[in-house]
Amino acid sequence: MKKYIILMAALITSCSETKLSADKTLGFSDFSAQQIIPVTPTCNADCVEHKKEFRYLAYVGEKIYCYWTEKETEFKIDFKLKASDLENTITSTQSETDYFLLLTQWAALFHDGHVNAMLRDDLSQIELYDVPVRFEILAPATDHETLIVSKVNPALTSLKVGIIVDKIQGQNWKDLSLQAEKFVSGSTAQMRRRSAGQSIFRLLLATEGPLPVKIEGQYNNKPAIETLSRSLKLYDKSVLAQTESTGVDLIQTAILENNIGYLRIDGFSGSQMRALLAQAMDRLALTRGLIIDVRKNGGGDLSGDVVLSRLISSATQRFSQRTNFSDMLQVLRPSILFDYEYTSGLFSDVKIRTVLPAGTQYKKPVAVISSGYCFSACDTFVSAIKQNKLATVYGESTGGGTGNPQVIELPASGHSFRYSVAQGFITNTNTLLEGVGTAPDVVIEPTAEERMLGKDLQLEKIVKQFTTTLNLPMISDITVLPNQLINAQSKEITAPFEIELQKDIYLSNKEN
Repeated sequence: MKKYIILMAALITSCSETKLSADKTLGFSDFSAQQIIPVTPTCNADCVEHKKEFRYLAYVGEKIYCYWTEKETEFKIDFKLKASDLENTITSTQSETDYFLLLTQWAALFHDGHVNAMLRDDLSQIELYDVPVRFEILAPATDHETLIVSKVNPALTSLKVGIIVDKIQGQNWKDLSLQAEKFVSGSTAQMRRRSAGQSIFRLLLATEGPLPVKIEGQYNNKPAIETLSRSLKLYDKSVLAQTESTGVDLIQTAILENNIGYLRIDGFSGSQMRALLAQAMDRLALTRGLIIDVRKNGGGDLSGDVVLSRLISSATQRFSQRTNFSDMLQVLRPSILFDYEYTSGLFSDVKIRTVLPAGTQYKKPVAVISSGYCFSACDTFVSAIKQNKLATVYGESTGGGTGNPQVIELPASGHSFRYSVAQGFITNTNTLLEGVGTAPDVVIEPTAEERMLGKDLQLEKIVKQFTTTLNLPMISDITVLPNQLINAQSKEITAPFEIELQKDIYLSNKEN
C-alpha cells in the first residue's frame, strides 16, 4: 500500500466506514460558507440552505462518483450544467416533497441503479400518495413491452391482476412512463423502463396530488375501466425498523420430478447467508440437475461465492473492480486504503475478485434463471456463471449494475443520497458491467397470461426445457412452484445453522 500509514490511522479514528454525516466529515459548513447565494424575494433563508446543500451534493458527486466521465459521454450529459439548471428551480415556494423529487431527478440523470435519493425518517412534511394497485412492464425496452396490473388490494373485486393497461388519467401509459423515467434510477434501458412502470404514480403525485386515478385497459380482450382513490401514505418508524436477518427468508429449495434440484435466492444478505447457502448446496448435491433462480435477487454481498465455489474445480474469476481513490472518498471510506492498491491517477489499481473451489463439487448440469431485477452482487454472480460457462442462463437480461455505493447525509433537508464509487468489470475482460448486464443464453419472458392465471409459466417453460436437455422424462406439472417449495428455516440465532427440509415434494408426490 503506497498511502501514508499516519493518514490511515487518522482517518480510521475519525470516520465511520458506512454512513457518515456530510457536514462533519466533508466540511459542509466550510463549503457552505464559500457559496455566495443571497436571500431574495423568491428564495428565503431555507431556500438558500437547500440550494447550498444541492450544490454540495453535486460537488461530492464530481469527487467520488466512479462513472462520471463514462455517463457524461454515453448519455451526452453535462452534469455540472444539469446541476445548475436543477438548482435554479429551488425556490421558497417549493414544497419539501418537490425538493425530494428534485433529488430523485438528479439521481436519474446518472442512469445508474446505485445512485439514489433516500427519504429522511421524519416524513411529516412529505406528501406521498398511494393506490391499492401495482404496475409491471413486461419485456421492458423491447418493441413488445406491455404494462399490466401486477398486484391488487383484495378489497378491489372489480380490478384484476393481469389487466393490460392502455391509459392512465386518459393519457397513453407509454407517454406517462417516459415522463416517469425522469424520476427513476436504472443502469440499463430495461431497468429504467421497469422502474418507470412501477413509479408512474411518482409523476402523478407531483402534478395531481391525491386526486382519483382512472385506469383503462383490457382483460381477456374485454374492456376494463376502474377509478381508484389515492390515500396519503403514513409511515410508522417502529414498523420500518429493521432487525438483523440470518438470510434464511431469502432462500427456498425444492426437489422436483426426475430428481432435479431447485434453489431460489432472493438476495445475498444476512448474517448466516454463507452457511445457509453451503447447507442448501449440500442438501441438493445428489440431484441430477440444478436450477438456480435469482429473478428476484437485488444483490447484497459476495456470499454468492459459496454457490460458485461448488461449481468450479480451480480458482475462478468472478469479476474485477477498481475504486475511485479521491481524497474525499478516502475520508468517507477509509477501508479502501486497506482493500485496494494504488499507483497513480483517479482510480485504484484493478483488483480481481477470485473464487476458490470449496465443499462438495456439483458436477451435474446447472441452469440459472435471471431477470432485470437481478442487480449488483447478483449481476456479478450471473456474469461469472455465464463467462466461465458454469451453467445455461435462461430468462431475461440482468439489471447491469456494479457500484459499491457510498451514502452521503444531507444536512439541510435530512435526506440522504448515494453514489457509486467502485467500477466493476465483466469476468476476464476490460468491459464495464455497469449499463451492460448479462444477456441470457435462452430468452424466456414472463407474460400477462401467467400473471392473470397466478402461475409461474416462465419457470415452467424453463424447467421443461432444462429437463429436455438432460434427456429425462418431461415433468408433468410444476405450476405448484413457488408456493409449495420446501421451506428453508433456521434455528435460533446460535451455531450451527440448519436448513430444515420439512418435506420432499418429489418423494411425497411419488408416494401419493
